[in-house]
Amino acid sequence: MKQTWALRGQTPVVFGKASWDKVSTLGAITSAGQFLQHTQHGAFTGPQVIGFFQHLLTHVPGDLLVGLCCLNSGLGMGRAGVA
Repeated sequence: MKQTWALRGQTPVVFGKASWDKVSTLGAITSAGQFLQHTQHGAFTGPQVIGFFQHLLTHVPGDLLVGLCCLNSGLGMGRAGVA
């Protein structure tokens, strides 16, 4: 783990080796403000994505805000929806 700092109003930047093409994350925010995520090496398959969200819908009461982002596709922006 590395420590970082930045001037107020500026984003801190951590320099180091990273392999972004080998790490994928799925996430959701509950209506109570809890952030839930699942991270793994490599890309998620369709059944893994569906399984993650089915697990959340089974175990987490209330609404979920889901963010989907596909950085390798060149879109550069995420998509959000409420489950």
